[in-house]
Amino acid sequence: MPALLSRRRRLALCGAGLALLGLPGLATAASVAYIDNGEVWLSTTDGAKKVRLSGGQGNWTEVAASDNGRVAGVQRDGSSTRAATFTVWGPDGGVLNTGGLTSPGGWLIYAYPVGFDISGDGQVLAYGYSNSAGFGMSQTFQTGHYLRNVAHGYIDPYVGNPTGLQWPTFYGSRLVTESGGTVNLQAAASAPFNYEHPAWFGTTGTGLELTRSEISANGALVAFELVQWTTGTRTQGKIGVIAIDAPGGNFTGPVNCYLPATGVATDVSLSQDATQVAWHDDQGVKVSGAPTGAADPCQLSAPAVVLSATGKFPSIGTTSVDAVIAARSPGGGNPGGGNPGGGGGGGSTTPAPFTVKTPKTATLRVLAAAGLALPVTAPAAGAVAVTGTVPARRVGRRGAPVVVAKARAKAGGAGTITMRLRLTPVGKTLRARLKGVPMSVRITQGRKTLTRRIVLR
Repeated sequence: MPALLSRRRRLALCGAGLALLGLPGLATAASVAYIDNGEVWLSTTDGAKKVRLSGGQGNWTEVAASDNGRVAGVQRDGSSTRAATFTVWGPDGGVLNTGGLTSPGGWLIYAYPVGFDISGDGQVLAYGYSNSAGFGMSQTFQTGHYLRNVAHGYIDPYVGNPTGLQWPTFYGSRLVTESGGTVNLQAAASAPFNYEHPAWFGTTGTGLELTRSEISANGALVAFELVQWTTGTRTQGKIGVIAIDAPGGNFTGPVNCYLPATGVATDVSLSQDATQVAWHDDQGVKVSGAPTGAADPCQLSAPAVVLSATGKFPSIGTTSVDAVIAARSPGGGNPGGGNPGGGGGGGSTTPAPFTVKTPKTATLRVLAAAGLALPVTAPAAGAVAVTGTVPARRVGRRGAPVVVAKARAKAGGAGTITMRLRLTPVGKTLRARLKGVPMSVRITQGRKTLTRRIVLR
């Protein structure tokens, strides 16, 4: 690896095998979450089994897996960065919570998430931002990251000052960030809600721009992404992997190399026990055994497997694909099948379709009278519920989002039914305050959940 670290921090190479770096009792990788054709998928690390987590509504753009089996995804409706929502799934694939990927106001242009991750315990989301205000010579920019508890669906996030710390990822509850070509590791006390982010090491000697970094949960490996941009296009992308004696400490292990990628490499993810690595390059989403030495490119302990030729944003976690399939289909397998991206082979599995067609806007007059018609395709017989909520602060209240619209119907079987979403009594009371407010619409049947955003007019 050329000129990555200063001489005093260069690796002292040794012949120890990477298997010695694992810690006993740590959960091992069970799956890789990734985005494929606008949906969130989960695959075993060998690509033999796959299941779709999201409900078939599309527009999913980022995903991250925690160390305890949770998976978080970001969905955008295309109208605005600030219209992005998040969903967190549990270890069985059931939806734990949904909410808005919000930002405090005060900016003209909002650009986020610039990096997205979920804490090791699955409780906190982190996402970077690069926002701006003003025009021409008076334009101002600010970069940094936001934090939000997954249980707090729509309140403004915690701003992780000081500014300038982008591309957040988690090492347990501690943040790993980038600033000016330097990798920073947050202090442990009160993490992630503290402002102590001491610098760890720099990568300016590579001649490339540093973006994301990630530390394996057992503290044995650090991986980092280096890029080069040409007229707004990413023309180079390398992923470095180094063995470490401890997070924030020196580099005295056997690994010091770049992954053997095809084309531009991005979105690196390390397994919790540091024995596997996933990334995206020109051939799609890949998973391999971890590097074992210092030769460039890295010598891998197991060859790379392409999970999906069209996938992106891989994130290794501990969610069991078999557990998700079992929870969604008691008979032992979900109907449908299909193998997104054509990579990896194996018995791919997908849940029955669950879809809804929603307009981008809805008039309050229609909601208050006949109700807004929502065609919902239910995957099975059973009750279907629709709930519309708005941020409390947008209607002069405090606390949790306010339920302003509801609908409920019963599907006689798999097929399409028309739901009528109407204002609740509270919604009618607040009608004068609702104009122009984005309403989050949640449709549920059993464990299946869809979320949409409608602006009230």
